[in-house]
Amino acid sequence: EMQEQVEQDMASLLQQIQEFVQQQNLQDAITVSQDGGKIFVTFSQSVFFGGDSSVILKEAYPVLDSMCEMLSSVAESLDEVRIQGHTARAGTGPNGVIKDRTLASERATNVVMYIQQHSDVPPSCLVSEGFGEWRPVERNDTSENRAKNRRVEMIISGRDIEAELAEQGGIQQYIVMTS
Repeated sequence: EMQEQVEQDMASLLQQIQEFVQQQNLQDAITVSQDGGKIFVTFSQSVFFGGDSSVILKEAYPVLDSMCEMLSSVAESLDEVRIQGHTARAGTGPNGVIKDRTLASERATNVVMYIQQHSDVPPSCLVSEGFGEWRPVERNDTSENRAKNRRVEMIISGRDIEAELAEQGGIQQYIVMTS
């Protein structure tokens, strides 16, 4: 029964995100898909960030707030919300590579911190990764292709109750640190 609830919650979350993208007319900026029980949401750079900045745009708050609300509605069924930052080649040489990787990491971390502060998703479920230019979806040979490569991806996975219970001792728990 618990696993069925997780699967229902994940199906509901997928539908909520798809409806949000449609209602807000964001199809050009946000894509949503599902594969292998995971939900993939890709946000173009323009949704959250400007230029070479890792500061979340004020215009992005309504989108992030809606995502936080949707994630909160299924928080107990979530295993992981992985945020991946991607950039396009910012420059040549070692400084450009370092800048790309750092910018991608900072962007992913800032989105994770926003979700942590504005949702009921357990912080232990949130992961940030910065890939820089190293996982492009297009070649970095034109400005249009570089724009496609500058993105934030959210990969959402639901809990696998059977696997959790198969581990001796039941569901793995983490110590919750509070201040």
